[in-house]
Amino acid sequence: MTIEFSIYQGDNDQATPIYIERHETTTNSNGLINVEIGRGTYVGGIYERVNGINWGDGPFLSVYRQISPELVLLGWLNHLSRRFLLRSLLV
Repeated sequence: MTIEFSIYQGDNDQATPIYIERHETTTNSNGLINVEIGRGTYVGGIYERVNGINWGDGPFLSVYRQISPELVLLGWLNHLSRRFLLRSLLV
């Protein structure tokens, strides 16, 4: 299955995509996937790597799943735990 993550900066309704990547993955026996943002295939956006993103400036994450042939929005997330996310990028 194809999963696409888009990270947006700005207000939710007028946000600019700053980083977009795709993952080709499969589910485990429980139907779960395991992916890591920053390890997928770069698709577009202002930054080519996640370490250029200002995580303190309210980025939003959208998650899409490809349901042939379209990408379907699964949901939006507001990054509330930025300091833990930043720490994980530094490790």
